Amino acid sequence: MLIGKAQICLINQAKAYLIKNINPKLNKSSILLYLISWDPNSTGNHRLKLIFYNWRHLFQYYTSFIRNIYSIRNYTKLSLYESSETNTESFKTLLISWCKVTDFKSDGDYVDRYFNTSSIDCKDVLWLLISLDRKIPKIIPRNVKIYRKIKVRFWEELLFTFKVVVKEILRNNFRPDLFKHSLSAESIFGEKIAAVCSKLNQVNNFSIVLQPYEAQPFQHAVYLKLKEENVNIRTAGYLHSALPPLPTDLIKREGAPDIVYSHGSAQIEIMIKFLGWKVENLRLIKSLRYRSDSTDSFESRIFLPYSFSNGQLILSAMTEFLHSVEERSLPLLILRNHPAKFESKIHLKLVDDLEKLLDLFGNKFDEYSSRKVSVFIGATAAIVEAIERGIEIIHITANPVFEAHTSEIWSKLDVKELGQNIFRYSLEEKGAYIQLGNDKQPFFEMVT
Repeated sequence: MLIGKAQICLINQAKAYLIKNINPKLNKSSILLYLISWDPNSTGNHRLKLIFYNWRHLFQYYTSFIRNIYSIRNYTKLSLYESSETNTESFKTLLISWCKVTDFKSDGDYVDRYFNTSSIDCKDVLWLLISLDRKIPKIIPRNVKIYRKIKVRFWEELLFTFKVVVKEILRNNFRPDLFKHSLSAESIFGEKIAAVCSKLNQVNNFSIVLQPYEAQPFQHAVYLKLKEENVNIRTAGYLHSALPPLPTDLIKREGAPDIVYSHGSAQIEIMIKFLGWKVENLRLIKSLRYRSDSTDSFESRIFLPYSFSNGQLILSAMTEFLHSVEERSLPLLILRNHPAKFESKIHLKLVDDLEKLLDLFGNKFDEYSSRKVSVFIGATAAIVEAIERGIEIIHITANPVFEAHTSEIWSKLDVKELGQNIFRYSLEEKGAYIQLGNDKQPFFEMVT
């Protein structure tokens, strides 16, 4: 498949780019080193496309870069919240994750969706949680601290951004090759949270720092800062999801953890073969997040991604697919927007357009069909989980090189190209990409 060869070529180009940018003076939490394939709105994605498309993507890249500088204002003020109870206890393990107020029970116990465990079950762990909804629970457990953004006035945001820009230009001696890596929202947040972790480390002298690893810039900033303070600290990450179809963001780079835990042997193979990881850096465990007794349904759905770049192309590909199938050959498909995009206008428009399209091709569906099939749009790791749960996958993508799974990289998948932007996937070896876990798994026996 030509797409697969193009993906491998792009991975190699991305690796060469990262090697070229190894520089002790360069900000390691730079968004320009986070070459993410699956989010077309990310500046890292635009940098990757600049590598692939060359000068043809130059305008989009610089536009995204400027938008990212403007986004620095979002990190004008952040505060740390903790229990009101006096606590002189020290912890040897720091676990950094994300939270919403709905992740806390009425008694204050925090339940983590990535590690499928709770703060009360890990009393000897200090949880540093990044608030996603800016809401603080009424009760914060003694071993939990919450880091959240604070809303300030607009002029304060602009003043903060201006100061950052001036500071970084001066600090890097007016060298664009250096200050461009510091002028991003991700770099600023990385510095801020790394400073918080440093202060916590001075009190606790951590032996282990663990994160649900996504290779995000701030995660590398934390690992680097704590390693700088204590070379013997063990940095670890759990690859809680599946690798993206084109896993350029997971190429091993400066700041990567000492150990990465993965719940799929075939995912580990990809990391070793294509992404520069060594066997000694990787551990295979059963999934902490995806459980064999899960009640989540992947059947008869159309799943929208977190972000997409070309709604019209997606509609055209969906129309082509529905034209190609026989009458009454599909179960009734229910549209499912991404849970973080219920208020996104472009997502809601795509939902509305797809609903009209399904009505137009009503003769293609049978409410009594027993066929286990779902349609996924764009790049999403949920495809891999759905395949492992026995679902036939139809994948609609606007950019196959960046978003499609190919057998050249995903060797345990059977990939059929149904059209230029339409693919069908089935699994050749069950459990290859996700070894489903169970509730009997002791959390820290698996990851420490």
